[in-house]
Amino acid sequence: MAKRARENEAPQGGMTLSMRFTLLMSLALAVVMSLAGAALYTTSAKVTETLQDRTLLDAVRLTGANQTVATELKQLATERELLLSLDKRLQTEFPPNEEFSRLRNELKAMWDERQAKAGELEHAISWKQIEGRGVLEYDGGKVKRFPIEVGPAKEPAYLLRYAPGLKLPVFDLLAPMSTSDSERGLLGLIIGITVVVIAVGALVSVFVASQVSGPIEAIAQDLRQISTGDLSHKTRARGVREVNVLARSIDRMTADLSAAQEAELALSVREREVALAAEVRESLAPNAAPALEGYDFGALALSAAGLGGDFHDFIAAPSGQVGLLVCDVSGRGLPGTLIGATARAYLRAELSRGEDLRASLALVNRELARDVRRGMYVSALYALLDPESSTLRIACAGHKLPLVHFSAATGKVALVQPEGIALGFDKGPVFESRLEIAELVLAPGDRIVILNSGPAVLKTAEGQEFGEKHVYAQVQRHGARASEDFLDRLRSVLESHANGGPLEREIAVVTLRRT
Repeated sequence: MAKRARENEAPQGGMTLSMRFTLLMSLALAVVMSLAGAALYTTSAKVTETLQDRTLLDAVRLTGANQTVATELKQLATERELLLSLDKRLQTEFPPNEEFSRLRNELKAMWDERQAKAGELEHAISWKQIEGRGVLEYDGGKVKRFPIEVGPAKEPAYLLRYAPGLKLPVFDLLAPMSTSDSERGLLGLIIGITVVVIAVGALVSVFVASQVSGPIEAIAQDLRQISTGDLSHKTRARGVREVNVLARSIDRMTADLSAAQEAELALSVREREVALAAEVRESLAPNAAPALEGYDFGALALSAAGLGGDFHDFIAAPSGQVGLLVCDVSGRGLPGTLIGATARAYLRAELSRGEDLRASLALVNRELARDVRRGMYVSALYALLDPESSTLRIACAGHKLPLVHFSAATGKVALVQPEGIALGFDKGPVFESRLEIAELVLAPGDRIVILNSGPAVLKTAEGQEFGEKHVYAQVQRHGARASEDFLDRLRSVLESHANGGPLEREIAVVTLRRT
């Protein structure tokens, strides 16, 4: 968990999408605008120079033509005045005759010719101010610019009139207004640069989008793979920081899902084990303590938090004998529970026949050794009571805690633990050679107690064990009581030692008191 937290807090490498887009767009626009600026500067300088030359030439042309026409009109006006003056003198100073009439007709034809030519000149160079367009003034009103139309084609132009005042002559300058080819070329260059900038921006955007869409598509493929149930699949997408973060988040998600799936599977298995163990544990529950005149039987069973196969039982033989059995099972969980159930079935089947105790245990050992895997075993302590003689025959198959005998006469306890190794540990020869049978005669008031290792290993919250000596002391202290009272007091002491904590091992106790 700590490692994953560090991974989550670690800075992710690589540029962010916004940083990459900004950098690429800035570089592309810088290059394009630098080239465009250089082109605009060069072209603008040429266009300005060309426009200036063209404007001056056109202004000289228009103004020169206007001055030429004006001069010719003045000459024509002078000639007409002379012809009129000559005609008047001819009328007053000379008598009319044929020669005189012919001369006057020639003068009139000349005048008409001059008049027609003046009209043609005035029509060719005549200009008219365009209405509705403002007149601009410069230099304090000394220079004015009028928008005009020149000639029969009504060519648009400007009339620049310089009027210095103080009866100085007025000077007119005609300048063209039309857009030249150079101007159109400059406009085309500007439009072209705009199109190039837009195209470059689009290309950069497409490139950046491809840098994102590719990894996103790879992530989509990874998700499709994961959706098939392959939670071990790792994302392959790498790119900008956001894509890396997304890929790592998906990897963490799949890892969490895999862990959750494994935990769910383990929980499901655990639940099935618990359910099965509960059924097996119910099957291991012994019959009710036997009721036999002159004897007081009792049993105590406390379940542990974990699964286990330890059990106890009372076994009645056809001869009227009654056996008391307690077994410890190696291994925990469901395997231990199943081994305990198997051992109980074998022991109950053989011991309930009431035949030779040594032979019965030897047969159970052979069967159990064949069924359990190597290293698994069951320890057992069995006491077979003959009620007529009050004699106990005791067999111990590797059981840790001995049989505890409380003597009513002395008020003390003695431990009985014959030789023997656990069931299933050896396939036969060693078990049979080591197995011993002990006998014990119960006097009135005497008690025997058989326990598994659960009470001895019972721990406090601080880890302090109850211990075997403490178990024997409790038997000595309360052994004279009735079995039910004895077991109640033993339970109270054990629960007080555990102080409400869970039990690590089951507690199985059987007891018998001769009344």
